[in-house]
Amino acid sequence: MRKIIRNIFLFALSASGLYKILRYKNRKNPLVLVYHDILSSDMEYTVGGTSLSLEMFQKQIDYLAKRYTFISIYDFLNWKLQGYSLPSNPLLITFDDGHQNIYPALRYLSTRGIKAGIFVKTDAIGTVSENYFERLNNLILSAPEEDFTHKGLLLTKNKEKFSSKLYNYFRKLNFEEQNDFIMEVEKQFPHADDFVPEEKYLHLSESAYNELISMGHSLQSHSVHHYMLSSLTDKDSLQEINESKICIEKKFGVDVIAFAYPFGDPRHDYGEREIDYVKQSGYQLAFSGEHMDGQFVKVDCDNFDIPRFGDVGFDFLYFKMLLSGFRLRF
Repeated sequence: MRKIIRNIFLFALSASGLYKILRYKNRKNPLVLVYHDILSSDMEYTVGGTSLSLEMFQKQIDYLAKRYTFISIYDFLNWKLQGYSLPSNPLLITFDDGHQNIYPALRYLSTRGIKAGIFVKTDAIGTVSENYFERLNNLILSAPEEDFTHKGLLLTKNKEKFSSKLYNYFRKLNFEEQNDFIMEVEKQFPHADDFVPEEKYLHLSESAYNELISMGHSLQSHSVHHYMLSSLTDKDSLQEINESKICIEKKFGVDVIAFAYPFGDPRHDYGEREIDYVKQSGYQLAFSGEHMDGQFVKVDCDNFDIPRFGDVGFDFLYFKMLLSGFRLRF
């Protein structure tokens, strides 16, 4: 009954014209969407609200095409830095990590003339691999024990938001402590299922990236290993940011203009140090994950702390509400 009432409310909200009013209010401000994975509907592995099925992705793009004008990352750069004008309701599509499962979505975009920005984790090109937090999370979830404890942390795996609570604990540790934590878990659960599903964790190959470049999509940087940059030493944080740019430019012969901070929460995962390193490394733009205080990009916002909209993995009625900037949590 609650779900029926929720859907009736969301449908009425959509039909009310409020979304159109909010869209008109922000018509001059670009919206930047971020996706991680385009998975089959029965996949259990997701990244927050940034994973969805190909069918739902296509439905979203069809909806967006009637209400927004798609732009490339270079259009965005020219608007942000050079003062160029953009069409009303501009929208930029981005993908983080570079998993192989996004390839059909990118081909679909190319058939519609839409150019996406792909933020590449350079150490993982062509490999099947998790980032280090995903490995920790998957090890614990695959173990038979219901409760997990670590130095005062107690989590029950069937409870809501297990992964986000583990993540909030993990991000407070420095890099050495994070790796010690992972090794302790590997010892604690030596017989845990260590299978890494290819549909989720296979990364695009060099040849696939070259094909995507030929379609008009752009390659940008998402660091070397996808570590939490704020947990690293000065030297290692700079290296993650700088070497990924060098790698992409050398390997693919393209200019890398933008960086996306791994994990991307401006409250925890990067700070002024990382912003300075991004500038030093020659980037012109840097994108965060979703900012909780807004999603549309204003021309005077920090060029190295640009917000993105990441709530793309919800049902379609809820997606439309969140997209408008109207916020209710169900």
